[in-house]
Amino acid sequence: AGYGQITAVNTVGTHGIIGFNSNNGTVTRTNMLIDSSGRVGIGMGDVTLASTLGVTGNTSIGATYGVIAAPTSGMIVEGNVGIGNTTPDAKLDVSGDIMASTSAGLNTTLRLYNYSPSTPTLTDGRFSIIASGAAGIDSLRILNNSTNLVTIASTGYVGIGTTSPG
Repeated sequence: AGYGQITAVNTVGTHGIIGFNSNNGTVTRTNMLIDSSGRVGIGMGDVTLASTLGVTGNTSIGATYGVIAAPTSGMIVEGNVGIGNTTPDAKLDVSGDIMASTSAGLNTTLRLYNYSPSTPTLTDGRFSIIASGAAGIDSLRILNNSTNLVTIASTGYVGIGTTSPG
């Protein structure tokens, strides 16, 4: 008794309108907060909310995924996800540009796998598209596992089976 409470008053701490708190007998923690603008914070404590929904920790979304632990500070989604698309036709369906980047001097890689949960190796049926290099020496490479198949250099030269066409 006394370990959970719903606080529905003008404020919870200094920021909220409605707070869902827990108490381990020593410390009271705000687990969920709804502020006067309708913004919701989950697992964030008593803070000023900056977004419509803020979640600290991991998130599982879907009919059966709610009981599965997502990676630390990560998210798992059951079903298709649409970004800029209200009717996604694939696991990830993006309407618009996609940008991938990394630190200077490192490769940006798109990996395509034929992944089977019963034989979880990430080398079977793997193709990679790698953008690499620095200004003036950039290249785009297509690989099968670690074997270079095609390289397109920033000069416009195309090499098959080589990383240095010319």
